Amino acid sequence: MAEGEFTQLKQHLEKALNQRAEWVGDHDLYAMLADTAVQQRDEAALYRYAPLAEEAASRYGHTLYQAIAHRAWG
Repeated sequence: MAEGEFTQLKQHLEKALNQRAEWVGDHDLYAMLADTAVQQRDEAALYRYAPLAEEAASRYGHTLYQAIAHRAWG
């Protein structure tokens, strides 16, 4: 299991999903959560957030976040 900063990162990002500011969108958080899931090798989080990241990135036409979601699946 992951240790250190990445362990806390997932907790902070999930908290941000519930307390979003106007400057951050769901596509931002889902892309970061999918990427963090990969870094932590957290399969459950990957299956939870990669599809959400992919859908949100497609909705906004955000090619960088689409690439992050596709890389997460890889």
